[in-house]
Parts: sequence; C-alpha cells; structure tokens
Amino acid sequence: MYSKILTLFFLLVPFLLLPYQFNFTLEGEKFPLKVLKGFFPSLFPEWKIEGEVSPSITLQSKGEILRVKGEAIIHNLRVSSEKKKLTIDAEEVVIKDIDIRREGKSCIMYFVIESPSCKISLIQIENLEISLRWDGKRVFLDYLKGEWGGGKIHIYGSFLTTASPTFDLSGKGRDVSLSQVFYTDRFEGKLDLDFKLRGKIKDPSTINGEATLKIREGELGKIPYLLDIFSLIFTGKPTRIALISAEGEFDIRHGYAYTQNLRLWGKGVSVLAKGYIGWNRKVDLLISLYFTKELLRFTPLTEIVGLIIDNVGNALIRVRMTGTLNHPNYSILPLPVGEEIKDILKKLLNIK
Repeated sequence: MYSKILTLFFLLVPFLLLPYQFNFTLEGEKFPLKVLKGFFPSLFPEWKIEGEVSPSITLQSKGEILRVKGEAIIHNLRVSSEKKKLTIDAEEVVIKDIDIRREGKSCIMYFVIESPSCKISLIQIENLEISLRWDGKRVFLDYLKGEWGGGKIHIYGSFLTTASPTFDLSGKGRDVSLSQVFYTDRFEGKLDLDFKLRGKIKDPSTINGEATLKIREGELGKIPYLLDIFSLIFTGKPTRIALISAEGEFDIRHGYAYTQNLRLWGKGVSVLAKGYIGWNRKVDLLISLYFTKELLRFTPLTEIVGLIIDNVGNALIRVRMTGTLNHPNYSILPLPVGEEIKDILKKLLNIK
C-alpha cells in the first residue's frame, strides 16, 4: 500500500511545475527506498539501496516555483556498490531542515543529515552531522562533524558537480585513536590532523594541498616499516625501543605527499624521514635514526657500513626506503659530512 502511495506521489510531482497553485503534505511510515531507484535510475546506476523512509514533507507550488520543506527518517539504510567497493550502513538517518526551491530550470537545495552511528566501509563514525547546500552546479559542504576513533573530526568545503567532478576540502581531527582507526593493536596513539586538499574526484594524481600531523601518547615502534629497518641494524629484537610521539608536515602535489620533517621520537631514540609517499603507494624516503648509548647497551647494533658512533657512544644511521608500501626495499647509506649532517642532527634532536 505504501509503495502505491509513494508511486502516486512521484507521478504528481511533475504536474506541480505547471502554472497552478498547490499546497499539500505527504506523511508516511517506512516506504521502501528501492522505489526511489525505480523513479531515478540515472542517479543510482551502480548502487544497491536498501532500507525504508518515513517522510513528513510539505510541497508548495505557485506558477513555476516549487518549494519542498520538511524532514524524513531513513531506517536500516544500506548502500552498496560492487564496482566501487563501497558500503554505507546506518540503523537510522534523519534528514531534517529540508528546503528545496525550484524555479524554472534552476534549483537550490539545503538539508541536514544526522545519524547516531554510521559505517562507511571500514570507517565507523558516531554522532554524524552533515550540512549540505546545492545550487545546481556546486555542492557546498557547510560542515561534516562527528566522532571517529574516539576523537572528533570536522570537514568543510565544496564539490563541483560537472562531467569531471572536483573537490576542495579542509578539515581537522583531534584525539583520534590510531588503534581504533586501523583496527590493530600493533601501534597506537592520539592523532591530531589538519589538511587542505583539492583535485578531481576520479583522478588521485590531480590531488594537491597540505597536511600536518601530531601523535602523542603513542606506541609507534611496532609500525611494520620501522620493524623492517630495526631488523637490519640490530642483532636482536629491539624490545626497549619506545617511539611515543610524532609530528610532520606534508606538501601534497599531483597525488604525492612530500615531507622534509616527519619525525618520530621516544626515550633514547629519534627518527627523521624525508621524501615522498604516493597515492599509487610508491615510496622514496631517506630515514635517519639516532640512538643514545643508554639504549644501545640493551640493544646492540650489527656491524654495518655507514654507521657513525660519536665519542660518547651515541649512534647515527641513515636508511633509504624505496619501492612500494606493499613491497618496500631498504638500503643503508653512508652518512654525509659537514653542514648536511649538522642539519640532520638538529632535526632529529628538534634543535631550533
């Protein structure tokens, strides 16, 4: 029955654009969302949409002006696409403050989306709230805010809805738990992140922008790539290496994130990385590692070329990481001399 009522409603909508005056309200309980796909197949060519919607909407029409206002609740939402490998799941989504104004061929749209809990593929967001506006060409994201990994996120910007869609987004995250975000207990910490990104949605190689990150209260010594490097330079398992903090700045150009100052540190150890990581997973990093003599008493080094030990027993080593994140290669490099090594030590030890 509800399906038939909804069908009748959508059949009436085109007539509201005629030069007559209408004013009526549509209310209902749990209409199947799959009906929408039948009416607007071009909007959902690759998506499977499941769930039910309970609308409370008022339509007003005068001449060529159509106004739609109200709210709707979506129950048991599931959106999926095998081609795009993306899923969206939420038990309840509230679409409120709906305000759509259509005059002739122009259309302006505004609404707010709220969900107590929403899962986008592997990303679980609590207390999600999104405010959107659309002027027919550009979608304005006034804000997207919520809780992710026990912390808070806030994103804003715009999307250009042309044949080659683009985006321009800025955002920040605070106190985000790394172990919750990556679903692992191998490393942890509280992440603060700020970013500005822009580019074409379908082409990561066009992405440009900048980002900064800080990690505190961490346990970063078990990051897989660091474990690979430690296995090259230590004779045994480096159980006493505790990297608890990190910070860095990234210049993002053409899909590559470049850094000159990604630094991780803890008691008796400091790591500095310079180079790039690409969206295509290619990587080229020069990684300098500094260990104090106190730490080396418990974790002896292997006999390797390129190692410098100063007159009090502290050690400096430089490693190059190339290849891809899936298949990295490591090589120990000879250390530079003069001003370059002074610059490395200043950054490693955070000397201003």
